[in-house]
Amino acid sequence: DVRSAVICYICAKNFPKTVSIWASTNVASQGSPKLALQDLVEKMAVLQDATKFNQADALFNAKLTKYAEILANSGRLTAAMRYLCLLSDDNSSAILRDRIFNSAPAQMSQMLRSAPRFPFQTTDVRIMYQPPPQQPA
Repeated sequence: DVRSAVICYICAKNFPKTVSIWASTNVASQGSPKLALQDLVEKMAVLQDATKFNQADALFNAKLTKYAEILANSGRLTAAMRYLCLLSDDNSSAILRDRIFNSAPAQMSQMLRSAPRFPFQTTDVRIMYQPPPQQPA
């Protein structure tokens, strides 16, 4: 019985196993994929807070990042960044964090202590001009 297993995993504070069961059963129970994702993310966020889980979990990071991207694309930048703050600073959400922060820097500066790290490698692309050698006349 899946429900009993979920209750056992919740009581054992086994965050990764609970999330994987919820992720596999949640899509079928909801009509809309976005509503299913919202329901899953809300449950995961509450469970993360209740269990004080702060390790990296690939499934949790992927679902949360996807949901934050949907929020950001619909203009809900503060909500999107709040969800991203539940994640440790990982590579999967770095571009989205940077995009959200730079789309509303004044608003995000009030919310965050500092700007998120730049997710790309910087490269100097300046051309060093060297004039052609002078031909003797």
